[in-house]
Amino acid sequence: MRRDSNADGAGAARHAEILVAEAEFRGLVHATFNAGLLRAILAGWPGAAVRFLAEPRHLAEVERQVAARSPEALSRLAFAPLDVGRRYHPPRSQELAIGRRLMAEAEASGSRLVFLTSATWAQLVGMSLRRRPRSLSGVFCALHTQSISFRSRGLRGWLSASVRRLVIERMGPLSGFLAFSESARRTAERELGLRRLEVLHVDPPYDALPGVRPPASRPPGSVHIGWIGNTEKGPFARFVDLAREIRRQRPDCKFSLVGYLASPLSDEDAALFAEPPGREMLSAEDFAKRLSALSHAVIWSSAARYEYRISAAFLDAVVHRVPGIYSATPFLEEYFQRFGPCGMLCSTDEEVAAAIRAACLGEDHGERELWSQSFDRAAEALSPRTVGGSLREVIDAI
Repeated sequence: MRRDSNADGAGAARHAEILVAEAEFRGLVHATFNAGLLRAILAGWPGAAVRFLAEPRHLAEVERQVAARSPEALSRLAFAPLDVGRRYHPPRSQELAIGRRLMAEAEASGSRLVFLTSATWAQLVGMSLRRRPRSLSGVFCALHTQSISFRSRGLRGWLSASVRRLVIERMGPLSGFLAFSESARRTAERELGLRRLEVLHVDPPYDALPGVRPPASRPPGSVHIGWIGNTEKGPFARFVDLAREIRRQRPDCKFSLVGYLASPLSDEDAALFAEPPGREMLSAEDFAKRLSALSHAVIWSSAARYEYRISAAFLDAVVHRVPGIYSATPFLEEYFQRFGPCGMLCSTDEEVAAAIRAACLGEDHGERELWSQSFDRAAEALSPRTVGGSLREVIDAI
């Protein structure tokens, strides 16, 4: 592993054939995904030197997670901090400057490929305002956040959707977008209306944290239901109400929050959970341990949340082999069809609630062996080694 100096000093950057940048998220957010993507890129381009830019806390967390899963990968990685500016409501000048800085970094590193693990439209426009380095053959931007949508509020009233599209497609260095499900790729093609750029589909690189296993202390047949991921206000309130109802009838049925609270709970509601729910993100290790202790994971959400995005919570559940009770979204329907059932897929809120009640009665109907086979297929398809090969194929084909 090499630790570079601050990315603002782009002229001193080390040579890196591939530059990867996280210019939007901070701290623990998306760190597991980005660690997996770095490992996939290393697998897809063996021998290439890779440089990763990100906010310092995010940088340290990604480096730590890469080291935990593939310590040998660190010899080909360099890490450099990137000033991503103000967190909330950043001024357009800040976003444009970040885009220009990323192009300067690519030039200083002599990079052939650039991967943006997330970006805003203003950052992409900023990249378009700087001369494309001669060494650069491709720039690819991940489409796993809503901020990339042309409907994003970030540039409303400043550039129309058609002008943004013209600047980015005709003037900018961007070669294409990466969508991490086929349903997201189709949605992006329809919504973005791209004429020159392609939207490429590859699986998200994901694997389990090594050494994390379900606790031996959980008796066979015991029920432990866990909400995983974002505590979306309406559905999570229904989950809390359901936990209260079920625990009156089945006090031995445990409930957990594997994640963090968006808003505080009352003491009475917090007492329904096996561990006190917190307001801070869990570390990757604590998240994996809590998740692996569950008999059933729950994602109760709306399809609109996953128009472009994948559900990292679902991927965590699958790679840690925990069956789930899920609200149906195009992304989840696609993965159930590809891998087989990874739990129960529900079309309505009433079906989600009924499935949770049934789980608390121990009604798995002998499906755990079928779920196990689905987890095996998913683990192979989502491994960074497999995804790296697929990523190389789709990019080389352009």
